Amino acid sequence: MKSAALVSFAVLLGSVASGAQAPGQPPSETTVFRTQPPATACPVSLHAQHGATGGMFQADKGRPKGLAQLLHLTLTSPDSTQIVLARVRVRGLSGKAHSAQALSGLGNSGPGNSIHDDADVVRTLAVQFSQASGNTATGDLWVPGVTAVLTIDLNSATFGDGTTRTFSSQDACRIAPDHLMLVAGH
Repeated sequence: MKSAALVSFAVLLGSVASGAQAPGQPPSETTVFRTQPPATACPVSLHAQHGATGGMFQADKGRPKGLAQLLHLTLTSPDSTQIVLARVRVRGLSGKAHSAQALSGLGNSGPGNSIHDDADVVRTLAVQFSQASGNTATGDLWVPGVTAVLTIDLNSATFGDGTTRTFSSQDACRIAPDHLMLVAGH
């Protein structure tokens, strides 16, 4: 869509420029700029929120012992097929001491400055979903041994019809949880 807009703009610009030429002069060349297509976006819409892990959850039998993060995940299928299960890879920080170098500028994205490069815990977990509405599914996930979740990768999704789709890094199915934490039921 962006390419079509750029082509239209270039043609318009070329016709304006050629209209401004002296009579009897041959029209000038029109330059058309083409852009690369955008990187493939994840076909499944992903959203993650931190869950409250206060004392009222201590009775939850599904909660792991020790340090853990609770995530509330929402996945939306690209069509009407319902998602019933997903396998995710969660990258985060453990309770051990860390040091991080402060970035000197917003444009600094060199090696070691990506937030997921600092992860010292990686967990691959399965999430069971319940249907929220239509093709949207929600589920809660306990991530043991993690004090802070940095990124979540969607590795695969199993749909209600029994099919499973696997995602690679080129599918761009990676998100970071919202910075806001849920404090009440969802």
